[in-house]
Amino acid sequence: MFVSPPWLEAISRTYGFTPRARIAIESGGKPIGGFAWVHVVDVRGERLCSLPFSDWADPIASDYSTWRALTAGIFDEKTPLSLRC
Repeated sequence: MFVSPPWLEAISRTYGFTPRARIAIESGGKPIGGFAWVHVVDVRGERLCSLPFSDWADPIASDYSTWRALTAGIFDEKTPLSLRC
């Protein structure tokens, strides 16, 4: 539920977030990882959040190389990632 399009639309509309996501797919077409996040700037500072207000939206990766591929270019600005916003 917490990564479904209706949920993403609800938190985006309510809190003004723009969700982004990446999915890793193996050569046979099977998903092997995914990462959804929003960029947040508030009193706690600037950070990337793995979907705020979502109990089960942690990033998923089958191995370290998949994680690196999913996050390539996202952390270049040195903005921290928070899994619990």
